[in-house]
Amino acid sequence: MREYLPVLLFLLIAIGFAGGTILLSSVIVPRRSNRVKMSAYECGVDPVGTARERFSVKFYMVAVLFILFDIEAVFLYPWAVSFRQLGLYGLIEMVLFILILLAGYLYAHFLSRIMRLPQQALFHLALLILVFLVLPVRIGESAGAAAVQEPVTALLSRDANLVSRPQTVR
Repeated sequence: MREYLPVLLFLLIAIGFAGGTILLSSVIVPRRSNRVKMSAYECGVDPVGTARERFSVKFYMVAVLFILFDIEAVFLYPWAVSFRQLGLYGLIEMVLFILILLAGYLYAHFLSRIMRLPQQALFHLALLILVFLVLPVRIGESAGAAAVQEPVTALLSRDANLVSRPQTVR
């Protein structure tokens, strides 16, 4: 229990600071309401029309990319905690991880600049077909793991087995 004391202390300081600044701002700041201050504000654009307008697909793509790259940053925390134990190997692996993320981000950014959405879909379909043609994937006589000889086939077989099996939480 003693090792959790710094965490508890930090949590109490954070809650106290947040509550104190909110309380202090409500006491110090004068309240002068007018029509402009009380109007709805959304990204500098006056709200006009209904809330049922259609959004461009690009809006959703940007949101998905943001969430994807934001979540990928979570994988930096375990690395930072065990940085000294991993040594040079861990550093090289993390640099490769960040370079792959950067390549994915640049790919998405530049592809959205030079191609429209239908062209992007065709391009990705062509890439997928090319990958399946280039990878040396051979399905054995049985779908079991014993018939698998190559690493790529073993990974695909394992993933297909995991996806097709119902998952249970224990």
